[in-house]
Amino acid sequence: MIEDGNGVGMEGFLMAGKLAERITQLRTEAKLTQEELGNMLKVKRGTVASWESGHRTPELRYLEQMAQIFDVSVDYLLGRSDHRKTQLPDWLSRVSPEWQKRILEDEALTRLMFKFLDSAGLKNLPTDQLEMILTHQARMLQLVRARDRENETR
Repeated sequence: MIEDGNGVGMEGFLMAGKLAERITQLRTEAKLTQEELGNMLKVKRGTVASWESGHRTPELRYLEQMAQIFDVSVDYLLGRSDHRKTQLPDWLSRVSPEWQKRILEDEALTRLMFKFLDSAGLKNLPTDQLEMILTHQARMLQLVRARDRENETR
C-alpha cells in the first residue's frame, strides 16, 4: 500500500476524495445549501464545507444520516459502490418481517450483515441462527454508536 508521511494509504485518499465529491453532488442534486444540510444533521455549515473539501471525514452516524437524506447507501457515499442503493440478498427474505424492516432502515446493520454473511459463507444458515447473528451485530452497532456519542461530548 502506498502511504503518505502520516501513514494514510492511497486508498484512503481516494475514498476521501470520492466521499467529498459524492456529498457535494448529492447535496447539489437535492438543491440544498451547505447550511441547510448542516441544519438537518445538526452541524455547522463549516463542517459540511470541510467534508466537501475533503479536509475532514464525517463520523459513521453522519454518513448514515446523509445516506437516509439522499436515499443512497453508505457504500455509495464512500465511493465503494456505484449503485445508489444496496442490493438485497436472498437470505433477507428468510428472516422475520421485524428483522427485515430493521435491516432495511439501518444502513450500517445492512452493510455489516451483508459483508459478514458473504465473507464467512454463512448465507444458508437456518433462520433462527441468522436472527441470532442479527441480534449480536445490532448490539455491537449500538455500542459503537454510544461510544461515538460519548467521544463527541468530550
